[in-house]
Amino acid sequence: MDREAAGQRHAEIRVANVRPVPDPVLARPPPTRQTGRKERLNFLYPLTVLPGVELTITASIDPVAPPPGYDACGTQSTLPAIPGRTVRWCYSIRNVSSIPRTRHTLVTTQSGSVLNDFQYTLAPDAAAFITATQVMGATAIDEAATWTAFRPGPVHLSTATATARVLAVADVIFITGFDPGT
Repeated sequence: MDREAAGQRHAEIRVANVRPVPDPVLARPPPTRQTGRKERLNFLYPLTVLPGVELTITASIDPVAPPPGYDACGTQSTLPAIPGRTVRWCYSIRNVSSIPRTRHTLVTTQSGSVLNDFQYTLAPDAAAFITATQVMGATAIDEAATWTAFRPGPVHLSTATATARVLAVADVIFITGFDPGT
């Protein structure tokens, strides 16, 4: 899910016991709402909260003879595949927060633990991916994954989940030179 699809969530934070600020340069913008009780003022400011990370799973079918180091990601989350072909799952993570994430754990239904407390700095608004492969069987494969990204001390933890599916299809036979009019 991208930022536009997720939308921004708004929350209000209550600030209590606010004192006047003598320097106008340091003054905060006017509050959205103000209530007074004797000597105490409560201010409510809008705060935009974004999720920490977003995960996408895509699938592709590897070429029959892939070149050395082949590690391409597909673009579809549902894909038909012929049994016996190699399916490549691509797990793409994007940091949509303002905090770098330095440790990563990825657990999937098909491959189990792919990453476990892996050290990699994922900067704000940056993305990374990792792939895993398996041979297509005679039945559909449903993949689900959970990616946990965090930064220790103080802990900033974010978790994202995603799903994808590969459908098993029979071999297709193409007949050429056939004229249905005769």
